[in-house]
Amino acid sequence: MQVAFTKDKTLVLKGIALLLMIMHHTCVPTYWAAEGTTVFTELGYFQSVTKMCVYIFAFLVGYGFFCSSNKTVKYSLKRCLLLLVPFWVMLLGMFVPLSVGTGTFPSVVGDNFPKAALNIVYNMFGISESLNWYSWFIAFYIFSILSLPYVHKLIERFPKYGWIAVFLGSYVVECVVRLIPGWDGDNPLHAFFFFTTLFPVVLMGYMCARWNKEGEIPSWFEGKNRIPLAILTIFVALAIMAIKIPTFGFCLQALYTPFLIFAIVGISNALTPRYITKGLIKIGELSMYMWFFHAVFFTTTVNLYTKALVFEPFNCFLWTLLMTFILTYIGSWIIKKLLTPIIQKIK
Repeated sequence: MQVAFTKDKTLVLKGIALLLMIMHHTCVPTYWAAEGTTVFTELGYFQSVTKMCVYIFAFLVGYGFFCSSNKTVKYSLKRCLLLLVPFWVMLLGMFVPLSVGTGTFPSVVGDNFPKAALNIVYNMFGISESLNWYSWFIAFYIFSILSLPYVHKLIERFPKYGWIAVFLGSYVVECVVRLIPGWDGDNPLHAFFFFTTLFPVVLMGYMCARWNKEGEIPSWFEGKNRIPLAILTIFVALAIMAIKIPTFGFCLQALYTPFLIFAIVGISNALTPRYITKGLIKIGELSMYMWFFHAVFFTTTVNLYTKALVFEPFNCFLWTLLMTFILTYIGSWIIKKLLTPIIQKIK
């Protein structure tokens, strides 16, 4: 028996993840409290919990790839382009002009042409985040989606143990990268490191989609009588996120993110609050645009003028959270509307 994991459920998950992300970026403890205070500590825990957004998105990359009808490199390249076009429009149309306008551009990209050109290219592919603090996902997504066709072929050939080899192999490669002197100061190597760290979550998304198709995912969270178990599972997963268990670089989230995902799906399948679901779907449809857009308020190299839109006139977390969401949604909706003809041609 398959768990009903439809496209709408994917959009609901993206909507939830995007809301968690905005909370994550607006609740930075140094924005609201002095270090050492109770509020500072509590915000630190809350920020750790809301980082779950990253793992939900990573899981959905793998899940979505398996559910696609075309699992080729050509398909993956098209998915890259669908992500890059909106990002490039925002980067070149918003972030670069704002950096120039605030006078930080030369110090950010370099004061000579070769260095500046290289840094612009790095920013365009998420290898550097100097113009958009949240653009690292671009490089991670490109590495992941271009790896998945080959991972798919390997697992098709070795269905029982192929995925385990990839799972452990990712950790081994991560450890090898850590041994390279200066790896964290080298932009391309640092981007590749992020990929190796998070790819196990992508892989688990892929495998869960595969297992679900084969009817091997237990229906532990399906039905209204299972909602308490689903809620408990979500709380346990978030609690593990909060306490930050030392794992020596191993991506522990790859093991419990699937439980959280299917717990949310189970609740969504059991309850149908129409307006909440529709709202989350709307946010989910804009999630990638909103991910990159809201960086304009927090990236210090571009936010000299824009930060006032969300931090003033009230120095209040809830105000900043609300204004960030509203302005990000409106801006993302406009950009998506303008780019729809181009995106449709790429599809």
